Amino acid sequence: MTQKRAFSYLLNAAGVLALFLVLSALFACNGFGRSTTYVEGVCTTACYTIIMVASLNLVVGFMGEFSLGHAGFVSVGAYTSAIVSSALAGRGLSDLALLLVAVLAGGVMAGLAGVLVGIPALRLRGDYLAIVTMAFAEIIRVAFCNFAITGGGRTMSGILKLSTFGRTFWIMVACVAVMFLFVRSKFGRTVQAIREDYIAAEASGINVTFYVL
Repeated sequence: MTQKRAFSYLLNAAGVLALFLVLSALFACNGFGRSTTYVEGVCTTACYTIIMVASLNLVVGFMGEFSLGHAGFVSVGAYTSAIVSSALAGRGLSDLALLLVAVLAGGVMAGLAGVLVGIPALRLRGDYLAIVTMAFAEIIRVAFCNFAITGGGRTMSGILKLSTFGRTFWIMVACVAVMFLFVRSKFGRTVQAIREDYIAAEASGINVTFYVL
């Protein structure tokens, strides 16, 4: 790592920390007046929206897969997290531990949903993949609107409020950092090679099916 790059990383890290400290101080001292709670909610929403957009960029940008089902996978993770946190409430876990368990469970279920959709769609590209993933998202939407466990058309109620701004901010930072390291790893460079030329990557000995899945 060059000195210039190391300085750039440190500068970015300092900027992230400064942003967190400034916003936290403003929220703690009611710096936005009557709008403080609203602004804190907007910032919290922005944090998990950044996670969603960064993960979408990983699929569409770095992998080059035209997927329109991202909202479906996000909803699988979100509903799973809500169900798990509600089921474990009152079991002696702290709010932070409960949040981490719920997030982990949501990530695992979203990953399994991705595998289930990915296996039959492995050979699809472009518009065909977009149609399949969009159909998956619509199936998930209809299913969640009719299952009793997800609250049906009324959606879920009484969900525990565990995601404070501070927790969501640092989870967002961790997710973005992991994605940053991923795209610069050997695995990430291989994925980008597949994006640039699927046939050439396969001809060079890359197991395209494994990496795409």
